[in-house]
Amino acid sequence: IIFLDFDGVITHDYSPKELFTWPDGLTGYVCGIDPNSVKLVEEIRAFADADIVITSDWRKHHHLRELRQRLSIYIDPNRVLFFTEVLPWPNKRGHEIQLVLDNLAPNKYIILDDMSEKDFLEHQRPFLVRTQDDLGIMEKDVIKAKELFKSEKETDNTRKD
Repeated sequence: IIFLDFDGVITHDYSPKELFTWPDGLTGYVCGIDPNSVKLVEEIRAFADADIVITSDWRKHHHLRELRQRLSIYIDPNRVLFFTEVLPWPNKRGHEIQLVLDNLAPNKYIILDDMSEKDFLEHQRPFLVRTQDDLGIMEKDVIKAKELFKSEKETDNTRKD
C-alpha cells in the first residue's frame, strides 16, 4: 500500500495553479495536481504492484470519485482504494494510517508525505518517504520508495505507541 498525501507530494510550489471553491463559498487559486509528480507516484505503484490509500486533507473537500479521476492521467482509478478516516484532534495522521494497517495488515507499505516524522507513529517512521513541501516528490524519493518495497524485511504493523 502507498499512503498518499497530496500537498507537498503531488501538489507543490511549481504545480499548475487552479481555481478552487471552498465549502464556505470562498474561491481562490491553489496549487493543482502536477502530472509529472503523479507519474512518479505511478512509477512506484507499478514497481511494487501496490494500491493507493489517500491520506491527504483533500479528502475533506473532494469526493473519492473526483480524485480517482484526477489521478487517472497515469494511475488506474481501480488502484486508488479509499481515503483514510478523518480522526478528531489530538490524533495524528499516523493514527489514521494505523486504522488501515489494523484492518488490511499489508505485508509492505510506504507513506509518501511531506509532514514531519512526529506526525506518524514510531513504528511507521521507517516507512515514511518524506518529500520537500515546496518541490514535491522527486526522483530521490522514488528511489527510496522502491528500496523500501524491495527490502526483504516485512513491515511490523503492530502498534507500539
